[in-house]
Amino acid sequence: MNARINVPPDGIAAFCRRWQITELALFGSALLNDFGADSDVDVLVSFGKGARHTLFDLDDMELELKKSSGARSIWSVGGGLRRVTTNCAGTAS
Repeated sequence: MNARINVPPDGIAAFCRRWQITELALFGSALLNDFGADSDVDVLVSFGKGARHTLFDLDDMELELKKSSGARSIWSVGGGLRRVTTNCAGTAS
């Protein structure tokens, strides 16, 4: 079954500005012909240098994308994840 993720480009741009996302990419089955309504959407994001998001924020971002696209997503975070894990360990990045 071929399904599509229907989020208008201006909606994606607004989402990225709101959450200080400098790069947003899809990977995995979302790019393949066998992507279906029950498929996960794999999302890779990188945040701007001043962005400081919590794991709760990541959950909110995922819910926001799910509402706008109707798809369940799995997140991979670029440099931002390193900051979160470093801060949790009590050291500065």
